[in-house]
Amino acid sequence: EEVEQNNQDFLESLNNIPDPSKYDNHDIRNLKLTRRTFNCLHRAGIQSIGDLRGFTADELLAIDRFGKHSLREVQDELNAYDLHLKED
Repeated sequence: EEVEQNNQDFLESLNNIPDPSKYDNHDIRNLKLTRRTFNCLHRAGIQSIGDLRGFTADELLAIDRFGKHSLREVQDELNAYDLHLKED
């Protein structure tokens, strides 16, 4: 009976794990980004949160006029949704 309860608790805990892909189709306009950061991403063809999550930090930094401040801004916004950029 105890094992059964532990299994039930585990399964319930899985339901509480956020699914990061649920945000992938959301437009980056939904993020609170400065106009400069938004424009850099938009010019690079990044339109959705899923597009953005497909980039590494280094790849974003390679975008013209996208610097460390913009990167921090993007990371902070993604972190607010418990999301992250692609790992190197």
